[in-house]
Amino acid sequence: MKRKSLTLLFLFYVLIMQGQVNSYDKYVPSGVRNYSTRSSNNSERAPQSYKNWDNYDVISFYEKKEINLDYNSLDQNGEEISVRTITYYAPTKIKDGVYEVEIGDKISSKFYAVSGTSTYLYFRYTPYLYKFDEGILVVSYSSGTFYKKP
Repeated sequence: MKRKSLTLLFLFYVLIMQGQVNSYDKYVPSGVRNYSTRSSNNSERAPQSYKNWDNYDVISFYEKKEINLDYNSLDQNGEEISVRTITYYAPTKIKDGVYEVEIGDKISSKFYAVSGTSTYLYFRYTPYLYKFDEGILVVSYSSGTFYKKP
């Protein structure tokens, strides 16, 4: 039994290395270009000069979610809720890799949207960024670094 488990584990490892199985695909935000080194398309690479650009630490990633309330919904005190949609941001994971992204709306001094996605970046310190700034996002171990294109 133990040998059969090891054989299946080895087969799964081989499939991952060949790029046929990837359990993190759902964590890649749609709408961004992925330059991950695990990509099967080696002809596209991120520009190597980005390491010299201004960079900002990203300490966590979030996904925007909304709850639509029914008409006449009540809160915990029995009062009618006047807003129909409640928006909140839930922590999310992004696959490790290198992505070309564009900064979207600024939510707060450290919290920015990634254009074209429902993904948000929370920075360690207040970055000097504006809407439509482009750059490279390097994700590793659930955090990352955003390199702002000059």
